[in-house]
Amino acid sequence: MMLRSTEKIKIIIVDDHKTFRQGLASILSDEKIETIAEAQNGQELLTMLEVEGLCPDVIMLDLQMPGMDGKETLTRLRKKYPAFKVIILSQHQDNSITNQLRLLGANSFISKNTDSKLIAETIRNVYFINTYNNIPKKVKTTFTKVEIELIPYIMSGKTIKETAELTGRSVKTIEGYRNRLFAKTKTSSAVTFAAFCAKEGLDFLGGEG
Repeated sequence: MMLRSTEKIKIIIVDDHKTFRQGLASILSDEKIETIAEAQNGQELLTMLEVEGLCPDVIMLDLQMPGMDGKETLTRLRKKYPAFKVIILSQHQDNSITNQLRLLGANSFISKNTDSKLIAETIRNVYFINTYNNIPKKVKTTFTKVEIELIPYIMSGKTIKETAELTGRSVKTIEGYRNRLFAKTKTSSAVTFAAFCAKEGLDFLGGEG
């Protein structure tokens, strides 16, 4: 799945700090990512989705907010809008918390202090890798869903540690999946793996087009 050069990924930013929301929206606008709405807490988001009928590609959801926090919001989103992709925003990353949120259906995790380019890249990765039904059958029969989720991070040159931080998984887990991907494709590095994907006509970085 690729984005045409004129298309933009549509997001909603949910955070109780107006300055942060506006700053993030401004930065992402230069990355072909359009903020179609902002909300200051989970309840406002849910009301907005129901009343206005918005359909974002990705929701950027702050974890700690007054009223309805990120965890409760995510739980409700998954019940009513299971197809929406959600990236959790947080000041700090705690493995126990990220594991809980992953079980609740979070697609990825980003620190608020993360570089803007990396935030944009994560949004594009989440937009692409979680559109699982659009991935060719050949790919789905070769790789597991988790392996497919990790492929864009390998192809974009992310280290094992960076991938672990961005996906909320342990370094050991990422290393294991990465080694299995290399074994399945008979490659030994990110470069040779990318060459394999190119040879097979597999585009895992949809969004750069």
